[in-house]
Amino acid sequence: MKSKLFVRPNLKLFLLGAILIALVHDLALSGPTEASGLTYTPGLSKISEQELQKFITIAEAKLDPELFMRISYAFERRGEPKKALLYLRKAERCSPIED
Repeated sequence: MKSKLFVRPNLKLFLLGAILIALVHDLALSGPTEASGLTYTPGLSKISEQELQKFITIAEAKLDPELFMRISYAFERRGEPKKALLYLRKAERCSPIED
């Protein structure tokens, strides 16, 4: 006696099950993530050179890593990757070390 259970599996049910598992996995793991201390916003990307120099002097006086990150982002948006990397490194040096 032949059983049709193993002859032709229902691929539609396998696909539906896989999509259901993927959705449950995505919903379960998409909770709020912990923000980094070095987040930056695109607020400084379209400012003049004089204002950018003013922010650079303020950042160097306060040693503020977030301001260095914003300056780095501004240089990145302007197409100056070397300066962006320089200020990114300064931000990393100024940030508090977490153990």
